[in-house]
Amino acid sequence: MVSYVLLVVIAIGLAAILYPYLKSMIFSDRPECKVDISLSVENLSCSATGEIVSFKLINTGFFNVSGAFIRFGPPERSVRQQINVDDETELKGPGDFSPLAPGQLTPMRSYPISGAMSASTDDYILEIQPAIFTERRLVPCDKAIITLPVNCVDVLVPGGWREQQNQTNSRCEGNWDAPPNSCVSVVDNDWESYGETVDGDNATIYINYSKPDDAKYGSLWWFKSDESGTGKTFNKTIPTACFNQENIQFEVVSKADYTAPVGIFGNCWDGSAFIPVHSQPGGDVVIYEEKIWWNVSAS
Repeated sequence: MVSYVLLVVIAIGLAAILYPYLKSMIFSDRPECKVDISLSVENLSCSATGEIVSFKLINTGFFNVSGAFIRFGPPERSVRQQINVDDETELKGPGDFSPLAPGQLTPMRSYPISGAMSASTDDYILEIQPAIFTERRLVPCDKAIITLPVNCVDVLVPGGWREQQNQTNSRCEGNWDAPPNSCVSVVDNDWESYGETVDGDNATIYINYSKPDDAKYGSLWWFKSDESGTGKTFNKTIPTACFNQENIQFEVVSKADYTAPVGIFGNCWDGSAFIPVHSQPGGDVVIYEEKIWWNVSAS
């Protein structure tokens, strides 16, 4: 009996001695990012009215980057709010392929920032932390974090107009052409790139805007589409029935399925159905870009 108790005591003592060593050995095998992993930001913009920050990411390092943790907040905060929760691995380059290879640039990405904004400042910090996918998990790169200052002030044009280029969100459906003429090019803030459907089919993009509290009737929907082989910008007053909705939704159809009418058709949601805003029949199916000019005049 004494020998049995002695064995138990020895076993407990050995466990107490070995546990810290074994624990350090296990957790020292945590995957690490390579030194030359690097991301940079292009086309950074922020809308206080739309509560959206938008930018493109370019891989400026020498290795693939699987994802990124994106955080946003006032400069005085040392811990900033992550704004791409559940979207960390969606870091894709041309052709919608992942991971992002060296030299590749992502499409324009937009993220809501309402929960990270402060009423006391227009100045914020955007924080990007690259990550690699290894051993079935996403590993953040602690030594590759970048931070950039960003000012969230909307441009107010004399006469009471405020421009909003960044959509709250968008969704693509149908058969879009391959990059660079895919749906992504319609919402990349580049008014020279464009998207279109493949010949003989249709493609649709749905675009949503959160309506600012100070926006008034008479706000304009601007978009650029093809007309007789050249890009032309149109502006249309947003119909009252659509403007009365809490969120303004647009539907733009690139139609080339050989059934009349073929062309470009822009509609807005009136609460029960999409109603026409712009009709452009005739065979042109190229869509460049779109935005809203909010009427915020005093009268």
